Amino acid sequence: AAAPGHSAHHLRVPTLAEAMKAQLHPAPRVASFSSKARSAIGLAGPRAVRPHRCMILWGRPVVGMAVTDILSVLDVLAARPDADMKQLCIVSRNSGALGLAALFASGLDERIGKVDVDLCGYKFGIYGDEYIVPFILQYGDIPQWAALLADRNLVLRGLSSEVKGPDREWLRGIYSALGNAKGLEIR
Repeated sequence: AAAPGHSAHHLRVPTLAEAMKAQLHPAPRVASFSSKARSAIGLAGPRAVRPHRCMILWGRPVVGMAVTDILSVLDVLAARPDADMKQLCIVSRNSGALGLAALFASGLDERIGKVDVDLCGYKFGIYGDEYIVPFILQYGDIPQWAALLADRNLVLRGLSSEVKGPDREWLRGIYSALGNAKGLEIR
């Protein structure tokens, strides 16, 4: 039951997939800043921030933009009569950010049947700005996002040593519960 003065609608917790879609595809925001304002917030001048930080200010995380690109490529492939979408596999090597984007895109689009990503030891909250996805840890870290793919085949390479045995075993348990124990490889 809702608390007095609050409707039940306001208490609804989004599903993991809904939260992921909201974080990776935020509503576009239009903003116009004067050069003085841009300098004041670090978008211009000799002390300007790096471009990926600007993307956060603009509401477009770099990883989220990469997800949008991947999903656009899938749409183009799906429109081709010679494309066999049942054989679609996303592979990412030596790029934690692209590995994350591949993982997220796969969680959003069931046309991707197999994912093979190298996360280069990445874990949310412990590395540089280029991987920032605002509020992502409210919904989960790498194992929780990987669990979205438990009905498909997933190879996780370069998983952070910070993602310890219990997290790995939890993820294996999710795959087993869905009858896809052999669908997960952690290398």
